[in-house]
Formats: sequence, structure tokens, C-alpha cells
Amino acid sequence: MDDNNGTFFNDTARAASGGDNGTVLHNATVDLINDPGNLRRLIITALLCFVSVVVNVISMVAVCHIPGRLSGSHYLLINLAVTDTLGGIVSLFEIIGLILSLKHTFFYLEIYVHVMAIGYSLFVLFYLESAFTLLVFAIQRYIALCRPVQFVRMCSKERTLLAMVITWIVSFLVAIFGLLSLSFVHLGYYISNPDIWQYIWPVILVITFAVIVGLYFCVLRGLHERSSRIRSEQGVEQNYQALVTTVILITILVFTLIPYMIIKLIRYNHGMGGMATINILHWDFGIYLPYTNFISDPIIYALRMKDVREGYMCAFAGACHKSSLNLRGRESISLQTQITESDQVHTQKESLNNSKHL
Repeated sequence: MDDNNGTFFNDTARAASGGDNGTVLHNATVDLINDPGNLRRLIITALLCFVSVVVNVISMVAVCHIPGRLSGSHYLLINLAVTDTLGGIVSLFEIIGLILSLKHTFFYLEIYVHVMAIGYSLFVLFYLESAFTLLVFAIQRYIALCRPVQFVRMCSKERTLLAMVITWIVSFLVAIFGLLSLSFVHLGYYISNPDIWQYIWPVILVITFAVIVGLYFCVLRGLHERSSRIRSEQGVEQNYQALVTTVILITILVFTLIPYMIIKLIRYNHGMGGMATINILHWDFGIYLPYTNFISDPIIYALRMKDVREGYMCAFAGACHKSSLNLRGRESISLQTQITESDQVHTQKESLNNSKHL
């Protein structure tokens, strides 16, 4: 294994084993672990994770309450909310891994390495799946607007679910490739270019972004070529708004990822203790960036998609109705209890009166 390789996982592994090349990194790790700002970072990250989970779970409930039968697009929204929820949770791994290594012994540094590797790979899995879900959604809107005759056949619920399975498989393969490469480096196996995975998956995301934007411009050109009457139809307008929403979501996903990945790659290439400014940017700015995407997604498509707003209204109305029924039930039980107690008192009084007469 090349000692000049500056990857974080490789350097951390050498630091854990006490190698000379990891001494500087080990000292930097100890300084970072003893930083009182870690508690603040953990609290902020945990709060962001909690908000991310709450808004996405509420979003899933709202989509499930959309009137009528759920379509393939609705299942895609549920899948997006699931990936955002899980992505928010695994984003905690980085700061948790740091806290776990408080004793900075070999055992705890080993835990640090594995938690970081697994957490990072899962983060890639869910981030890629979010992008691929938006890609499928954009393709469906493109077909609905530019190939409406083929929409029912090509975008059925069954085909949508099949597309979701395929995107999960592709995302998993990319993520597992990264996890295996990081694990092999940590175990001491020689890999000619162990850092290549760090560049592959962001490129996949950028390509996905470019395809979605390309579909948007194709739709825009097609709509301009059609008559104003067709463009004003309700179905066309809703599909167009859905496509614009998809472009907004993928833009936020990519543009929150770019500074996040730049900071990460600089740290990997220079070692964790190499650049103090980059470390500050990473721990006080970079680790919070993904939550911008996870939290904003359900808010954006709730504001822009009419059927999702109807789902929120139905879910809220259902919750209020259920609460009202429970309140009425409790009031009925309370009234019945009072009547029963009154009857018992009346019966006791009659018994006393009868005994006096006797």
C-alpha cells in the first residue's frame, strides 16, 4: 500500500496501528476529539436529524392520504421521503464515530474507521437513490408531456415499482463498491487507485442532474411548439409544475453536495490534520449541508404539488376527526360513569329507606 496515499481511511488505519505516517494524524484526531465544540456539533446534528425525520415521516403520511388510488408518482414521492429520512440518520455517523473514539486507543480508532466507512457508504447509497428517484420522476413527466399516448403503458404503477427496484440495486452496487474498497485499504491490501470511488459517485450525480435539466428543456421546447390551448390544459400544467419541482429538488441536491464533496476530497488528499481551515469548514459547515437537502425536499414538493397539499389536508382532517371521536368517546364514558354512580347512590338511599320502614 502506498504510504503517500492521503486518504482519510488509509491514514486513520495507520494511526490506529501506531505507524509513523499516522502520528500527525493521530495527534490531530486527539485534538479534534478533545475539542469542546464536539458537543455543540453533536447537538446541532441530532436536531437537524430529528427535524429531517419528522418532516419526511409527515410527508409520507400525507402522500398516503392523497384522495383516490396512489399512482406511480406517489410511490416515487414516498421513496424519496424514505431515502431522505435514512440519509438524515446515517449523516449522524460521522460525528458519532468521532465521539466513539474518545479514548483514542487502538480499539476505539478501529470503531471510528468502521463507523465512518459504513456511514459514508450508506450516505452515498441514499443520496444516489434520491437522485435516481428524481430521475425516474422526471422521465415520467417528460413522457406525460411529450409522449402522452404512451404514458399509461410506460408509467404504470407496476413499471414504476420495477424502476424503483432497479435504482435501489444500482445505488447499492455503487455504495458497496466504495465500502469494499475502503475496507480493503484499511486491511492493508494494495489497491492501485483506492480514491477513484470518491470521484465516481459524485460524477454519477452530476450526470443525473444534467439529464433531468436536459429533459426539462426538451419539455419546454415541446410546449412552446404546441398550441396555447393544449398548454393551458390542467393535466399539462400539473405535469409541467411537477417537472419544474423535480428540477428544483435535483438542483438543491447537487448544489448542496458540491461544497460538501470539495471539502471532503481536500481533507482526504491532504490528510485530516493537513489543513486547519478545511477541518473547521468540514466540522462547522460541511457536515450540516446534506440536511439542507433532506429537510427541504418534503417542504418544496408540498408547496408546489396540489395533490400533496390535498394529502396534507386529508391527513390533518382525519387526525382532527379521530381526535374528536376520541374526545366524544371519553365524554360519553364519563357521562355514563356519572349516571351509573348516581343510580348506585339512589339505590343505596332506597335500600336505607326500606330498612327504616321495616
